[in-house]
Amino acid sequence: MTEDTPIDEMSGEDIRKLVKDLGGTQAMLAQSLDISADKLSKTLSGKRQFKGAELVKAQEFIRRLRVLRDREERGLPLPPPGSGYFSVQNAADVLYTLDRQLGTGRFADQATRSEYSDSALRGQDLVPVYDVEASAGNGTVVESEAPVFSLAFPPAYLRRLTGSDPRNLAIISVKGDSMEPTLLDDDIVLLDSSKTNLSFDGLFVLKFDDTLHVKRVTRSPKKGHITIISDNRQYPTQEYLTAEVTAVGKVLWYGRKV
Repeated sequence: MTEDTPIDEMSGEDIRKLVKDLGGTQAMLAQSLDISADKLSKTLSGKRQFKGAELVKAQEFIRRLRVLRDREERGLPLPPPGSGYFSVQNAADVLYTLDRQLGTGRFADQATRSEYSDSALRGQDLVPVYDVEASAGNGTVVESEAPVFSLAFPPAYLRRLTGSDPRNLAIISVKGDSMEPTLLDDDIVLLDSSKTNLSFDGLFVLKFDDTLHVKRVTRSPKKGHITIISDNRQYPTQEYLTAEVTAVGKVLWYGRKV
């Protein structure tokens, strides 16, 4: 068996061994194929055949694991969130994989994934990271609204930001320069989807003109309108009918690369 061997020419045992050797799990593979763990087990044991679409997805899953292994061996950084290199069952798998790739060694050399999961996630709140961009420019159309993984936050830290249920929180990316210097291109923002009342001033992720934007909102002197402000003064202030704008959530926090 070589790296070019197609999945349909491998035995179930070969596939199991390959996934394990590349740092993956059968749960991750099943998730990538959009099938249950039981169906995957039957497939690998020869009781069920891979369907055409499943073969394509399995081959892509193996390719992505190889990319991650190659980056690890060469000491390169992990692909960024949203790049599509993770297809995992839960946040514990993501954290385990991050630990392997970053070489922290906090849990990877100690025990099983389940023990890692218990140690890494005990008492943490998980916030989903979405492969979605909100424009701080001329507008970014939403192409996907599927979470790519979750990040763990200490509950006490989240309580300092909001009293909202953690299930209302999400992390997305910012594109463009219209909110500079407050937000820069490629920043990430934590938003609270329970805070959508545009009667209050603040930074919001908004949807209008079928596009997501991150903008500053303030009350308008015009009845039934809101004022949408770009912090970058090169962009004009806009007036919109409140009914034409949907508040996705209020921005609570941002992060950026250094």
